[in-house]
Amino acid sequence: MPIRRIPPQPRHNHPGLVKLLANELRNPTDEQAPGAKDCPIVIEEESGYGQRLHVRVIWAKWDQVTDKAERAAIILDAYDEAGCKDKAALITLALGLTMSEADRIGISY
Repeated sequence: MPIRRIPPQPRHNHPGLVKLLANELRNPTDEQAPGAKDCPIVIEEESGYGQRLHVRVIWAKWDQVTDKAERAAIILDAYDEAGCKDKAALITLALGLTMSEADRIGISY
């Protein structure tokens, strides 16, 4: 069977989004607070297979990032920057979605 090797790609060029998401992870916004609708919605789901974590971030700012791999890299970097390295090590799925994308695939938020 042929082996297909893919060279490493640049992770992303969105340090501002990492900072915003990391800030939200450190200090979650109250849903009732003014401007809360513009904040990311972070859904952490524990997997039934050992200590694994699936993370979905629903956020309007994903419109700026169309590449799904970049969105995942931003999420992982934000967990690291927020001081959640132990939790980041457990993430097996990091999915960034706009609200319309989440609606389309039936993810509740």
